[in-house]
Amino acid sequence: MSHKTTIPDFLIVGAGKSGTTSLHHYLDEHPAIFMPQKFKELCSWYLIDNDYENIPIFRKFPFLPKTLEEYIQHFDNATSSQIKGDATPSYFVYKEKVLENLKKYHDDYKAIKIIIILREPISKIWSHYKMVNGMQLDPRNLNLEQSLLQEVERMKDDSLLPDLHYLSNTNYLRDVSFFQENFDQVLVLKYDDLRKNAQKVMDEIFC
Repeated sequence: MSHKTTIPDFLIVGAGKSGTTSLHHYLDEHPAIFMPQKFKELCSWYLIDNDYENIPIFRKFPFLPKTLEEYIQHFDNATSSQIKGDATPSYFVYKEKVLENLKKYHDDYKAIKIIIILREPISKIWSHYKMVNGMQLDPRNLNLEQSLLQEVERMKDDSLLPDLHYLSNTNYLRDVSFFQENFDQVLVLKYDDLRKNAQKVMDEIFC
C-alpha cells in the first residue's frame, strides 16, 4: 500500500552541523512551503527503522514520532497546495533504512527531492563535537582526540548515538554518492555559500 501523500515532497538529509537548521527556517518563511513547526528534526521511525527501541536516538529523545500516525500529525496544518519538507540530518546517517522504508511505502520514491548541504570537514567535526559536549551526549565524556582514536571501536557499540561517529559522519563521498545513485533529484549545497549569500542558495533550491 502506498502512503505517497504522507511523505514530504523533499528531504533535507544533512550533513549535521552544516546549515540544515538555517535551511529549515529559510524555507519555512516561504508561503508555498510547509515545514514541521513543533521541532525541526523528526528523525521519524517511518523513515528510519521500525525497530525504534534499538536505535539510541529514540532512547535519548523519546518525544520523537515513532509511528506513521505520529509522523503524519506534524504535517496536519499544511494546505493541499503547499510543498512539504522534512529537515533531519539523521537521514544522512541512516540512509539505508531511509531508502528501504521509502521503497516500501512510496510508489515513486525516486521523485522525492533530496537536499544535502556540506561543510568543510574539520570545522564540521569540531562543531559537532562542541554540540555533543554541550548536550552531554557522550556517556564517557571523551575529548575529541580520544573520540577520534576510538571511533572504530565505538561504532560497534549500539548504545551510543551516531553523533559520536565524527569521521564516519563526514564521509561525504560515500553518503552523497548513495543518494545520487538512488534518487533522481539530489541538490548538493555548501555551508560557506549559505553563510556568504543565503538568498543565492535559496534561489538555487527554488529553481
